[in-house]
Parts: sequence; structure tokens; C-alpha cells
Amino acid sequence: KLAQWAERYDVILAVENMAPGAIGDRSDELLDLVTSVGSSHVRVCFDTGHAHVGSEGLIHALEVLAPYIAVVHWNDNDRSSDQHLPPGRGDINWNAFFQTLLARAHPVYLSLEVRVPPNATLKGIIHSALSLIPRNAKVWM
Repeated sequence: KLAQWAERYDVILAVENMAPGAIGDRSDELLDLVTSVGSSHVRVCFDTGHAHVGSEGLIHALEVLAPYIAVVHWNDNDRSSDQHLPPGRGDINWNAFFQTLLARAHPVYLSLEVRVPPNATLKGIIHSALSLIPRNAKVWM
């Protein structure tokens, strides 16, 4: 029913990959869910932090889900937990991430989903995060 609603109102319903232990924490399960609906209006919201703390690894999950990604929840962590750090403040390899995304996905939206650390400004975080995006990337924020 949700897919029919999304089609009727011409919106995208994006199902998010989740952190370990939650429904949707494995890319193959999420892929099965999205493709079984059979609607181009049901896609994936890819959370970089969730994928990075997951057992599959971020790049593997991205390779599996890339063709179905509509939006990326863009955040970082050090794999100890889902910290929602600004991109570049954890240990995600952003070069590998963007190379994989650009090779396999259509243009996507980036949604910066971070906790602003003390003594940081949102403007500074955005400026720093934007410097990680390759010049040839077709993304929207």
C-alpha cells in the first residue's frame, strides 16, 4: 500500500539500512525488500555510519545497494558505535566511498546527518564535508 501511495503522489519512499541488530541491518535483506515491492518509488536511504559499524563493511553494503539508493545519510564514526560524527572525523575511507558510489549509482541526495561537536560550527562542518566530495560527483545536498 505504501508503494501505491508513493506512486500516486510521485514521491520516493526510502527504506534505511540500519545499525547491527535491527531489521534492515544486512544489505541483502534490504535489497530483497526493496526489489520485491517492484516499484521505482521504493528505494534505499543509505546511512554511511550504520554501514560502517555493520559486519558487512561499508563498501560491500554500498556495492549491493548502490543502484537503489535515493539518499545518503552522510556521517562518520570510528566503528565503535554509530556516533554521527561529521564526515572526516571518523575513519570512513571517503575516497573509496565516493569512487564506489559514483561507479554504481545514479545521482543521489546527500543528507548531512551529524551531531555538531562542542566548539564546532555547522558552517565549518559543511565546508569540511564538502571538501571530501570529488569534483565530478553528481550529488545534491
